[in-house]
Amino acid sequence: MSARPLLFFLLVTAAGCGDGCGCGQAVNGGEQGARPAGDPAGGTLPAHTGSSFSQLPDSPERTQLEAYAKALLQGARSADGDVLRAAGDITAAAPDALAGFGAPEPAKPVTKTVGTASVPSVQRTYQAGERSLRLRVTDTLAMPTMREKFAQRLTTLGNDASGNQRGRVVGEHVVMHAYQADRKRSRASMFVDGRFLIEADVRSTSEADDAIRVLEAVPLGALRGDSGSVPAPQPQPDGQ
Repeated sequence: MSARPLLFFLLVTAAGCGDGCGCGQAVNGGEQGARPAGDPAGGTLPAHTGSSFSQLPDSPERTQLEAYAKALLQGARSADGDVLRAAGDITAAAPDALAGFGAPEPAKPVTKTVGTASVPSVQRTYQAGERSLRLRVTDTLAMPTMREKFAQRLTTLGNDASGNQRGRVVGEHVVMHAYQADRKRSRASMFVDGRFLIEADVRSTSEADDAIRVLEAVPLGALRGDSGSVPAPQPQPDGQ
């Protein structure tokens, strides 16, 4: 698998997944409000009254997250000439079987419009015993606000009400992750090439990282046209 610097493999949140797949909404303290208007894919987890967020403490991981957030804000990039995908063209990213889950129904391609912007996505539900999974893949090429919100939340830490949502560097990947133990709900999201938002919402699970494992199993070649891995941005030396 080929590596591409500063291309994106990401995790965070969504509407079409029932009450949302992704992670978090408020930053720097304060309560999570209602889902923002004009964000057709939800952009973040549903509101949880009383959820508050604070900045992550300084650490090498936070430095990596900050570098990733900066790169994400520079804009989406793609090997296909930055052509917006049709919703039906990204259904291969939601295969019949994924990370031990099976899909009882076909994937559902959906395209929403906000103003003049089209936001195509594919949604699919899965089952594995008592556990259920809702997966959503969205092409955010025409909706930069979704990338901005994800970047803003990467270096914050949520309280228990948010599932301790936070950005994480997991191997080569940058993800947004939350786990609500009382609800047995694991959520994670990530970006691919800085444009494709992949969100996983696993219910009835006692494994906090279940949603992360789902994201790692998504066939990225269906989105990128190859099978290359996407490394997380590395911290740059001072002055660069």
